[in-house]
Amino acid sequence: MSEYDDDEPEVEEPTPEPPAESTPAGTVSATVSREELVELVAGRFYAQLCGRYDDGGSKIRDGVARALNRLVKAAAEEEIARLVGEGVAAAVGEMLAKGWTKTDQYGQRDGTVTVQSLVVQYLTVRGGSYNDRETRLETWTKALVEEAIKKEMGPLIEQAKKQVRDVLDKNVTGAIRRALLDGAGIRE
Repeated sequence: MSEYDDDEPEVEEPTPEPPAESTPAGTVSATVSREELVELVAGRFYAQLCGRYDDGGSKIRDGVARALNRLVKAAAEEEIARLVGEGVAAAVGEMLAKGWTKTDQYGQRDGTVTVQSLVVQYLTVRGGSYNDRETRLETWTKALVEEAIKKEMGPLIEQAKKQVRDVLDKNVTGAIRRALLDGAGIRE
């Protein structure tokens, strides 16, 4: 007989105790707390589950134990990972704050490297081509100044261009008009 067969062995159920009080109409009145009722139902359910197996329920107990072991292992691994992560973050933060030793190709100490020195080195490196001799900082500063000038001075520059254009148009138009009149021999 397989453990999955529909034929289940009979489980003896305890005989019910006589009712605490009987009413004249034949109904039973008993006082049971919620906790007692839950414990009774859970106990009965567990007994029925254990009764399905010939070994008295050890498979259920083993399954519950395996599930608990998996949960405990997962929680322990998560906590260990958290603690290791905090330790690594603290060590890296300390190293970045204090700096670290730089060595040459022979492993000899060649100074200390800090985040500040790396940033300065990055900003002050010259361009790679022969004609590009500006540092990154100079290039970025130049771009920011040009952008600020365009943003702040752009409307003023456009207004000045318009005024110059108007003056030139007026003068050129006047000169052309005079030349045409003079050429035609017409006097104003």
